[in-house]
Order: sequence, then structure tokens, then C-alpha cells
Amino acid sequence: MQQYFSNLSLDDKAKERIFGRVAILWFLVSQTSTNYHWLDKFEDLLNDFPNLPNTKVELMGFNREILEKIK
Repeated sequence: MQQYFSNLSLDDKAKERIFGRVAILWFLVSQTSTNYHWLDKFEDLLNDFPNLPNTKVELMGFNREILEKIK
């Protein structure tokens, strides 16, 4: 488990924001179920997130590179 989170290389801000919680949820789901699509659905939601001023997914601690690492 420790290696999983160290591979993500999250900075302190990302750990404080929602992405840190999503990474923990994803780890738990992947350990308890082999038929999961939760992260795929979540990624679809992020891709559909509107591009508006002051409402960027990066402000929640997300970036595309890290999202690919947790898959």
C-alpha cells in the first residue's frame, strides 16, 4: 500500500484536496473488486467538466498525468 501512494508523488496540496481522497478510494476499490469501472466513470466526469474561469479540475488537485498513474 505504501508503494502505491509513493508512486503517485502527490504534493501536500494534492493530498489536502479531493484527489488524495479519490486515490485512497481507488486503492480500496481495486483491492476489493476485480470488476470495477468506478475510476473510468470518474474520469469521464472529469473530461466532461466545464472549462469555466475559476473552476478547473487542477484546483481539486487533479492532473491528467496522475490520473493515468492510478489506473
